[in-house]
Amino acid sequence: MSKLDMAKLPGLHLRAGVYQLRVMVPSDLQKHYGKKKLTKSLGTGSAREAALAGARERALLLEQFDHKR
Repeated sequence: MSKLDMAKLPGLHLRAGVYQLRVMVPSDLQKHYGKKKLTKSLGTGSAREAALAGARERALLLEQFDHKR
């Protein structure tokens, strides 16, 4: 499967050869987190590994947002 075949995960960015996940913090939780967006290194330069790790991390963050509410 090529990079073109995979759907792009929202917030997945390549920086200096390593993928990062950036997730916007909902406006009602920004005071709690003290930020507007959260950034986490996925520790890989592989698009496939980053897509899998990013999907897991994004799901955890969205679940965390719901729990904080």
